[in-house]
Amino acid sequence: LVSTPNTGLTVRIVANFTEAQLAEAGGVYGSTSDLAVELIGRLLFIGGNVTSVDTAPTGAPPITIIEVAEERQLQENIDAAEALFGEAEVRVAETVIEGIDVEVTLGMSYLEREAERVGDIVSEVAPTESTDVAGTVPEDG
Repeated sequence: LVSTPNTGLTVRIVANFTEAQLAEAGGVYGSTSDLAVELIGRLLFIGGNVTSVDTAPTGAPPITIIEVAEERQLQENIDAAEALFGEAEVRVAETVIEGIDVEVTLGMSYLEREAERVGDIVSEVAPTESTDVAGTVPEDG
């Protein structure tokens, strides 16, 4: 566990993707560590605190599971889940870890959303077929 720089909720990330699962996402991430670093940055940017990360390659579930420590945090996490993690099941945790408000167990649904997001970005910045610009060819004068 680490100290918290922000006033937001404390989050534990469980990203137990195997190499085969990462490959299924089309190579969006070279490793689970790369994925975790990117997600930590996003959560810090929105004011969250990541205090624990588990990247043991034991296999991720099909859908991301978000467990909150207190029922009062449930709706807030339901509202944010789709935007941050893609399809997710949000529930109150049966076992609460001291110092953790939210535990996010990333599933294949997260990788699918990330692959789609990266595909959208690539298609937006794809070069056009023609690189000719009027007025730059010597024959144009």
